Amino acid sequence: MPGEPGRGPRIGPDTVLTMSGTAEGQNVTGFLPADSSVSDPSEAYPATPPPTHTEPENVFAGLITADEVGGEASIRLFCIDIRTSTYNGIGYVDGSWEESGMPNLGYVARILNDYYPNSGEPSSAPDDNVRAAAVQAALWYFTDNYVLSADSPVRPFTEEIVNTVRQQEPLPSPEPPALTVTPSETSGTLGTPGGPFTVNTDSPDGAELEVIGGTMFADAEATIPIPDGTTVPDGQLVWVLPDTEEPGSTVELVARGSATTPSGNVFLYDGYTPGMTDAQRLILAESVSLTSESSGLITFLAEDTGSLTVTKSFAGADAGAQDIVEIDVTCDNGSADMLIIPAGATEAASLTLEELPLGTSCEVTEPATGGSETVIVVPEGLGTVTIESALTELAVTNTVTREGDSDSDADSDATADADADAGAGAGGSGANADAGASGNAGTGGAPHPGWLPQTGAAPASWWAIGGAVALLAAGGTALLLRQRARRGPRLGSETPGTE
Repeated sequence: MPGEPGRGPRIGPDTVLTMSGTAEGQNVTGFLPADSSVSDPSEAYPATPPPTHTEPENVFAGLITADEVGGEASIRLFCIDIRTSTYNGIGYVDGSWEESGMPNLGYVARILNDYYPNSGEPSSAPDDNVRAAAVQAALWYFTDNYVLSADSPVRPFTEEIVNTVRQQEPLPSPEPPALTVTPSETSGTLGTPGGPFTVNTDSPDGAELEVIGGTMFADAEATIPIPDGTTVPDGQLVWVLPDTEEPGSTVELVARGSATTPSGNVFLYDGYTPGMTDAQRLILAESVSLTSESSGLITFLAEDTGSLTVTKSFAGADAGAQDIVEIDVTCDNGSADMLIIPAGATEAASLTLEELPLGTSCEVTEPATGGSETVIVVPEGLGTVTIESALTELAVTNTVTREGDSDSDADSDATADADADAGAGAGGSGANADAGASGNAGTGGAPHPGWLPQTGAAPASWWAIGGAVALLAAGGTALLLRQRARRGPRLGSETPGTE
């Protein structure tokens, strides 16, 4: 395994594929802009590297291979992030165009649709190695503003691709493969079948079901059992009963199946390898059938109890610019919970209090809204909730705008007012320990064994950060930190990886 002895790539429960090597392609020489500027699709491919392009890059350009985790698929991809490194064994998860943060992906998708390996284009290229290199260099032009040297033998083919594609309409983001179990989390009453869960799949072969901690049925009366391993069609409804009558018993319904992942689908670093904070963003070169999995969890409660789920989401053009957010839930039966969301979060987060007697009153406050001197945050949905059924939900939305935004009606006092209205509460914070080193652009230094042979950035000595790794181990990099007062104060994070 490449890397420092005793340390190597790791994967986690959501890892979809691992990088395994390279395929068709060859080395090319070109230049990147020193200012990281983005290419303009309205302009023709430069005849020579512009004066702004002062960073030379002699790199492998071509197809990258990966292995499916838990499956047999061999996958071919291209890089859309030349300035960042990757190497054998690094894990990847499904991502979106937006999450990748890379520009001009509509033109990238157009190239993938019309050129090698999905066709024999550019047909004027002498072989597939040159085709793969020409396509990769064209992708890098749109994502990283990479321009080949004037004397590069690949340049004529890359120039042809770019100048053809830039005059066409960019393609939309591909639809991801669909395999879902909904709801993803719910609650039920002991003695009554829980559900229904709905299984949706776009595979003509359906989805295979497994139940953990209970028994599943095809009807609400629990008279038609569904054995483990049964394959069901799209739209199947499933009810479950727990194996025990203990309050708080859980049953998990798992659906697995093969789904076609289209070319243009983005894969992002899974974050599980110690000391490595980032890896090349990759894009699927051709459609492939991959194994997918989805699950739903139900908690069975006594008849006279229910649960409360509070979900925090972010809205507004500047969502993600806010500071740390704290949500406090205090109930009149003594139950309490706290949700801390680190600064910069954009995804929704939630907490659930269970086994609350019906009639319990819970107050939801927000001592820290995430507002600052430059960011205005206005929360909506806070207040008092009464538990009247097995499942009670409260949605709280924070609208985030930067100070001075033209489309904001708020003034500089809005954040302070919002914090005051949200109510005072116990303080709490979580830290994200950012450990590791990013990939180095350029060609200096000997390559590290096992690194992708100059596919974009030169290899970084990411293991040479012992102190930072120690901080990572101590603090974690969880996106969601919780402290449950009813179970005793604790602050936890979930970033496990498996060898």
